[in-house]
Amino acid sequence: SIVETPFVGLKRDLKQRLPFYVSDYTEGLNLKCLASTLFMFFACLAPAVAFGSLLNVKTQGAMGALEMLVSTSICGMVYALFSGQPVTIIGSTGPVLAFTAIMYSTCQQMALPFLSTYAWVGLWTSGILGLCAVTSTSNLVIRYLTRFTDEIFAGLISVIFVVEAMKNIVSLLFNSGVSSSAALLSIMTAISTCAFALSLAGLRSSSYFNKKAREMVGPK
Repeated sequence: SIVETPFVGLKRDLKQRLPFYVSDYTEGLNLKCLASTLFMFFACLAPAVAFGSLLNVKTQGAMGALEMLVSTSICGMVYALFSGQPVTIIGSTGPVLAFTAIMYSTCQQMALPFLSTYAWVGLWTSGILGLCAVTSTSNLVIRYLTRFTDEIFAGLISVIFVVEAMKNIVSLLFNSGVSSSAALLSIMTAISTCAFALSLAGLRSSSYFNKKAREMVGPK
């Protein structure tokens, strides 16, 4: 059923996951996970810095990269420790950035304190999600949201990353305060970084190095 007796779903989930809770961490303590760990570190760090910088602009300094890094690290550790899903990655996304920017402009129009309003929105959202978890209303997500929904959302995030990166790079060419040599260096650095990341992504299936080295360097 979609709605269950309070805490019944949570108890069932805990009963199923408890025997594997410790092994989820102990099985990851090997060299094969080193490359994946480093890959996910930068995969979480990059959007935190990127979206944090954009938030700094959209909120006129009310929130920035530092707040995004701190919140991402704290939420990621708390979720990994208590959710029973240590491989689930928590990070900011494009829709969160758009929502925050719209909320900031709304607070400015209505003469409301942005940070206080943002905190209350977060508390109400947490309460609603907690109620859904307690009553198992989250079954709606499992029943009606498919892999197609996940792929569409992932595609949206990818497009946002590419567009924002291209906007920043192209803007250097039209910035009078940036010399042509500096703009060219930035473009070459961006292209080299992208090519290096793509080459590392395909390293596991390449013929370079031996198998152990490929598993350590190439993300799984």
